[in-house]
Amino acid sequence: MQARVIHYGEVAVLSFEAGEVLDSYVASDVKAQAFRRLDRRADLVIDLGNLEFVDSAGLGVLVGIYKRIQQCGQRVAVARAQPYVARVMRIIKLDRVFESFEDVPAALAAFSPTGAIDAAGTRTRE
Repeated sequence: MQARVIHYGEVAVLSFEAGEVLDSYVASDVKAQAFRRLDRRADLVIDLGNLEFVDSAGLGVLVGIYKRIQQCGQRVAVARAQPYVARVMRIIKLDRVFESFEDVPAALAAFSPTGAIDAAGTRTRE
């Protein structure tokens, strides 16, 4: 499993490849990849749109990323959670921890001080 980080101004987006599973088999590798690629000075949106399954170890990765970014005073949100992943997050009350958005551009706009990010997720005028 590959974790990818793209920066849009002061906001980073962490995403995964299509059809991915975040479970105990890949959790430590994904966490290490994410920690290497994340800028602690940027707010973070975790794009869950390609994540089809998550187990307790995978949720631990998301919580670990959340804690690391929060310790630096930055915001963390999730976007595009698939039904199964969203349901699991609701059951263990992570929906109360993470801000949640329907899509990445909505999250980027919410995190932008001026809301000046277009539908493709790129910054417009400031």
